Amino acid sequence: MPVDPIGTLKNISELVKKYNDLELMKQIVDLQTEVFELQQENLALKEERAERLEMQMRGPLGYYFKAGDEVPFCPKCWEGGGKAVHLPASEDYFGFRGRVCRICNQDYREGPPPPARPRQLGGSGRGWG
Repeated sequence: MPVDPIGTLKNISELVKKYNDLELMKQIVDLQTEVFELQQENLALKEERAERLEMQMRGPLGYYFKAGDEVPFCPKCWEGGGKAVHLPASEDYFGFRGRVCRICNQDYREGPPPPARPRQLGGSGRGWG
């Protein structure tokens, strides 16, 4: 059965009220505040740990992916500061295909751009192209 520190402090607080000791009561309230803050910090750490366990490095480019999410996360942001930052869609950049992180500006080269499609001129009815 899990320990309930807040409940225990409330019980102690009720006992102290019976004896009307204001200094002891103040210390108990301070202790309650500290325990609450520690519980909040513990919860945040558990959530962070769960997120870290969900994140897996995959593929030849070392992108990170979260379970069920096929959009890659920036390795530099994730490894450097634990920030889960999605990378934008792959685009053509100056002779290579890749992505650039919007937060840290790291570029990831995924390969050469796809070959240009030949233009078709004529009666497609959709204008140029």
